[in-house]
Amino acid sequence: MVLAPEVTLIAALLFGGTAVLLMRVLRPHVRRLGLEALELDKASWRQLNPAIEGFRETRIFRREGMFLQQYRENRTAYARVTRTQGILGELPKHVFEIAMLAGIIAVAMVLFVFRDASAAFGLLAVFAAATMRIIPALNRLVATMNGVRGSRPALEFVVEQILDLASDRTIDTAKDEEPPQPVPSEDIVAAGVSYRYPDGVQDVLQGVDVTIRRGSTVALVGASGAGKTTFADLLIGLIRPTTGTLTVGDLSIPDEPRRWMSELAVVSHRVYLWDAPIRDLITFGQLREQVDDVLLDEVVHRARLDTLIAELPEGLDNWVGDGGARLSGGQVQRIGIARAL
Repeated sequence: MVLAPEVTLIAALLFGGTAVLLMRVLRPHVRRLGLEALELDKASWRQLNPAIEGFRETRIFRREGMFLQQYRENRTAYARVTRTQGILGELPKHVFEIAMLAGIIAVAMVLFVFRDASAAFGLLAVFAAATMRIIPALNRLVATMNGVRGSRPALEFVVEQILDLASDRTIDTAKDEEPPQPVPSEDIVAAGVSYRYPDGVQDVLQGVDVTIRRGSTVALVGASGAGKTTFADLLIGLIRPTTGTLTVGDLSIPDEPRRWMSELAVVSHRVYLWDAPIRDLITFGQLREQVDDVLLDEVVHRARLDTLIAELPEGLDNWVGDGGARLSGGQVQRIGIARAL
């Protein structure tokens, strides 16, 4: 800068301007490609999961080709997007190399006009050496900025999911937390209960007033789409009503779902199983040392799993395959009953 201010000015304008121009020009394209990659990746999983989890239906209805074709189209489009991202990632390097050559030519012209030949050659050599050190750093800077912008849509999506989980006060993360207070042994009262899904345009349930008497047995009946499952989820405490109240004595189910769920047992019509020993599928997340083996044997007997356990080589420690692949439909349901008990 002291020896040749005009050279410093040329270098600052040329390389600084090139870096700023590259970031401004590439910014919208990098973000757009990041969004496209995220959506295509999500679409691929939307095709893959049903094909695997609904394997039986996929084979019966001969939809393997359809799922495979859609998955292939999504992954091909994803590959094109990532290829373009790779090209844009390499582009700054070549632009800076061109800028370096242009800078050397411009500096040489200035030096040989305003300086004698010997001084010009010396300064030009210093400029070229400095440029060779600066260009990689500028290239890494631009590449890093583009990488951050390209990954930002995926990061925003993940952060959004994490914040949704963090806002869910029903999630129990405390191991030593005191157990919830007992639930009142009184009627369940729904007053003016309405529910609308977050992305819905109309209420699924509207103005429901129901009293479920203590000790009674109740069935929810109605046409498909009438809101039976939604009302059951409201009663369980999995979702909050949009309006209205759900109470059991002094307990508000939406406000104290963990306290309410501590007294609930649920048998879903579709029992969730993963590849694990039957013991772990029944106790569902309890540590081995916390399991009451006497109670476990009792629920196995009451759910009529005795015969199955006796036939298995490892008994309760026998693995069942992902989704209970080695079990019949009735056996899967019995594991769900044992889990609830």
